Amino acid sequence: MIGSAIALELLIGLPLVWGVVLTACDVLLVLGAFGGPNKFRALEGVVALLILLILVAFTAELIMSKPSASLVMKGFFVPDATLVTNSTKLYIAMGIVGATIMPHNLYLHSSIVQTRKIADTVAAKKEAIWYSSADTVIALIIALFVNAAILIVAAASFYNTEGKWTNRDSKTSVPS
Repeated sequence: MIGSAIALELLIGLPLVWGVVLTACDVLLVLGAFGGPNKFRALEGVVALLILLILVAFTAELIMSKPSASLVMKGFFVPDATLVTNSTKLYIAMGIVGATIMPHNLYLHSSIVQTRKIADTVAAKKEAIWYSSADTVIALIIALFVNAAILIVAAASFYNTEGKWTNRDSKTSVPS
């Protein structure tokens, strides 16, 4: 709730207290609308739609920010040896992994299987575990994409190739 309240303050200037109240009302509204035993699928659909919206938005932002593919690969996807010798880089890498493989994500996806009606056979249980595992892997891949997109868009938008803050409108570097 605090994260949503802060986001509302940053986006529209809503005071934190009212952001918490609005977020609490939103949570109660969602729980009331989708809280029934047969409504979980509808909630999953709404969440999937929101995730699709996030993916489309970040894809558009990636296209508009025009990041250098070679710098993205060098700086994000292909780590160099200094990752293990430079503690700052290591902490950042650990933070990225922690933000991608979120414990609550794993908990959520493992609990979703419990909402399904599964026959009491070994084969049905194995199938449910397979689908749950596939769902979790897909969710983690999407989380990796979103977290990578956040970092790539920020770097492409606010830094030049020398790693200095830049004002893209004036094409001049700002001292860091």
